[in-house]
Amino acid sequence: APSHPPHIMLIVDENKDYTSLNLPPKNQRYIYQNPQAPYLNQLMTQYASATNWYSLAHPSFKNYLGLLSGQTLGNIPHSSETLADQLTQAGIPWAAYMGGLKQPPNPSSCDPNAADQENYNPPYYDTSPNFYEWDHNPFWWYTGVTGNPAECNSVVPYPGSTSLLSTLNSANPPDFIEISPNGCDDGHDNNGGGIPGGQCQYTETQETDLFFQGPTNVDGLPPPTLGCPTDCLNLPAILTSSWYQSGGIIIITWDEAPSTDKTGGGLPNTNGGQIATIVISADSHGPYTPAGNDYGILRAIDEQYGLTPLANAANAANGDLRGAFTNAGTVGSISGTVLDSVTTLPVVGANVTCTGTPTCTPTTTGAGGAYTLNNLAPGTYTVQVSATNYGTQSATDTVTSGAAPPDNFNLIPNPGSITGTVTDSVTGVPISGASVTCTGTSTCTPTSTAGDGTYTLSNLTEGSYTVTFAANQY
Repeated sequence: APSHPPHIMLIVDENKDYTSLNLPPKNQRYIYQNPQAPYLNQLMTQYASATNWYSLAHPSFKNYLGLLSGQTLGNIPHSSETLADQLTQAGIPWAAYMGGLKQPPNPSSCDPNAADQENYNPPYYDTSPNFYEWDHNPFWWYTGVTGNPAECNSVVPYPGSTSLLSTLNSANPPDFIEISPNGCDDGHDNNGGGIPGGQCQYTETQETDLFFQGPTNVDGLPPPTLGCPTDCLNLPAILTSSWYQSGGIIIITWDEAPSTDKTGGGLPNTNGGQIATIVISADSHGPYTPAGNDYGILRAIDEQYGLTPLANAANAANGDLRGAFTNAGTVGSISGTVLDSVTTLPVVGANVTCTGTPTCTPTTTGAGGAYTLNNLAPGTYTVQVSATNYGTQSATDTVTSGAAPPDNFNLIPNPGSITGTVTDSVTGVPISGASVTCTGTSTCTPTSTAGDGTYTLSNLTEGSYTVTFAANQY
């Protein structure tokens, strides 16, 4: 086991929902299964993804305060104890990297009035090209930080990926690191975003995905103007660092969902919407399904360092993300076959979807009509099967771990019909009033031809039929 305190990195991004299901149609401000976030979705699949996690409130700053002190407080400055105070008192080195912060502060520049951006513009603000978000830096809101030079000087500008990697590979790196990316990288601002020079080139979600992946370019997009190493995290390189390799844990979370999502998962005093939260470690794999909020993240960090959870983080009702640090990835699956109820032949290419908590990835039936829904967290799901010319069917399944009992579907074909025209074989004149009957796969109702000789046999099940015609003098 490592001889040093745990290595934990907390990265807080901005204003994205966990899933599109919580948002209005065409809203791209979500993470799970968003094609604009391929790298983040790779991380969600490869490591642990909290599928039932929520932010405390709207607007943003309350969640940053909750993550640091276990409380969402009002007016500044605050004298409450923070995680920074706890770490300092325990002799655990820490650093807070603020994207867009212009220069390292000194004790006199750690002014809590800096939080009032509308009326205060100290020299360490930098609005171009790296947008510093004052309300994403909760550290300077607390007198325990601003009044302590050791703590104050631990809040520094984000140095870029090369310098960060050098720090992580050094002999004495910080044991705890919190990163607030700048206004482009955290997904707070989209194209232009009010930033001089228009540094936010892509959508909010794309900017964040590019920030994490660095030069790996999973998105296939040209890198942003700044790009690596100045303006990215380059997570793949961090995962090779000695800091991470010696028991590192990286938590990626979002401060809040878009303001239209006010869900809270039934957690106390929680209405900031459902958010994605990813835990990266050697022991973190698969969906992590317990519910929790920002306090549950602080609780996990405190516990991991052997510290007493602060304020509301001590309330177990707010969840505990620590279980994701060693999540074994207990997942299950639902599988079965889809057949034609009449012919018993397989229905290939049928669409198989499911809804539940969490959601699952749709699929289609393959050869033999077989399907499998993989990587399902324990829970209850409604599976729905649809195919062209068939009625849609659904069923409810409960997943624990491993494979659930087979869920097979026998689709009923949509009713069909036989139509035609009866004519005199010599003259070609339509025959009115001819009797039309049929026998075959299903019972059909006899009919007779109309004045123009036409007929329709309706509500026929898929299959083979023999149609018989009769008329006077024929």
